[in-house]
Amino acid sequence: MTTHTTATPPSDKGSPAGQRAWLRRVLIGLVILLLTGIAGFGALVEFADYCESDFLPFEESISAEPYVQNVSSNAATVMWRTEERTDGYVVFGTAGEADRTVASDSSTVHAVRLANLRPDTEYVYEVRSGESVYDSATFNTAPGPDGEVTAIVVGDTGSGEPPQYEVAEVMMDINADLLLHTGDVVYPHGGTCRYEERYYAPYREMIESVPVYPVLGNHDVRTDNGEPYLTAFELPAESSGTERYYSFDYGPLHVAALDSELYYNDDTIPTERQKAWLREDLAASDRPWKVVIIHRPPYSSSPFHGGDRQILEDLVAIFEEEEVDVVFAGHEHVYERLVPIDGVTYFVTGGGGADLRSAGRSDLTAVSSLRYHALEVKASPERVLINAVGIDGEVFDTIELTQPDPSVVTPVRPPG
Repeated sequence: MTTHTTATPPSDKGSPAGQRAWLRRVLIGLVILLLTGIAGFGALVEFADYCESDFLPFEESISAEPYVQNVSSNAATVMWRTEERTDGYVVFGTAGEADRTVASDSSTVHAVRLANLRPDTEYVYEVRSGESVYDSATFNTAPGPDGEVTAIVVGDTGSGEPPQYEVAEVMMDINADLLLHTGDVVYPHGGTCRYEERYYAPYREMIESVPVYPVLGNHDVRTDNGEPYLTAFELPAESSGTERYYSFDYGPLHVAALDSELYYNDDTIPTERQKAWLREDLAASDRPWKVVIIHRPPYSSSPFHGGDRQILEDLVAIFEEEEVDVVFAGHEHVYERLVPIDGVTYFVTGGGGADLRSAGRSDLTAVSSLRYHALEVKASPERVLINAVGIDGEVFDTIELTQPDPSVVTPVRPPG
């Protein structure tokens, strides 16, 4: 693993690729300014957060060092990105026995599936691609249902501003096995050119070892209906036939990841198809804990958006009937834990780096806080402990759910 002593937002102009992209944006902005006169100044300012490919017909290539995705008990995917088309290969194995090799075809987006792995085992891997030899890294395969896992839950991250990097530091201090992302990975429009400095850079040291399982947010679908998002991640589509919503097992957790944007800007799949799949998927699971991640929250006391009526009316009944234990949502840039509602505990966790908004309270609020944060989720077959951690390292809310009645939530006094 490459060691970084600081975590600071990189400049758009810090690399040759960044300089070229920045120059293209300036030139296109000047054209806009000339074509539209004085009114074009506002367009030029707004343009700073768009990608060139939103205006011109070419594909943008960015670079990303190797990272892991879609880790199960017996397989994992290693991904990386190169600005030019190259081939490459991954050498991997257990410590001292990294002698297996899988090749990648010539591409700019590489995804190599490593199969026939052992459960709950650490693997070492090294990527060689074109002229580049990347540092070796490790990942762990998932344990079985009787194992213990630690997950991070975070949302609304991709601003590229200092708070995102501060939350990333908090996340690095959590020894996580997997990361659940409640959407809006990259602001403001989910464009390819923003992934380099607003996703890969802040989390580079984490994602080389920890798989990320996200859901589509409203900002993620604004560019090409989410194609940059779908390119950046490999998600377990075998569970549903699509990467827009999916499920997977990891230790004692069964996680269903939903696409709330099917009700809004994502018209690729009928909402009824997701509903039917969700009901069947949850009913078939025998893992000790059922977890849902979704971008738009069915319940929220924030005055900015509030709870989403369509999600509430269409999906909450399924959560209750199929005995979901916890629902994690984002969209509101706050922290809120709701009181248990018909056996389900709901969280709004949208404090991952984007500008914070007004926190609210209602009769359904257990805890509400306007602060940047991430959640630490420690799960065993018998209990789930959830800590909300601020950028100062303070655990400002913590609860425990236990079997056989996880609908009873036990608040735990934060340390200190």
